[in-house]
Amino acid sequence: MRTPEQRSMAASAAAHARWAQAGTAERREAGARARRGLVASITKRIDPDGTMDPRERAVRVESALMAHMRTMQLRSSQSRQRKKAARDAAKQARRVA
Repeated sequence: MRTPEQRSMAASAAAHARWAQAGTAERREAGARARRGLVASITKRIDPDGTMDPRERAVRVESALMAHMRTMQLRSSQSRQRKKAARDAAKQARRVA
């Protein structure tokens, strides 16, 4: 059974292996597909019945998409901060030892 850290490392290795084989056009298309899927998911959450005015739905979806991206940025920043603190603590521990 893999730990969450090991699963993350395995997924990262698989992603790097995939992108090492892909050309620019394939990477661009994969990114576009992912974005379309995310927009579709958010749209379904914002307007599950499809009854909202299309312009209003577009405004809300764009706002929800930006909120999602900002949340990802925040989590990434927090993760980098935690990793830096751990590195600094390990470095300090090596100095003391």
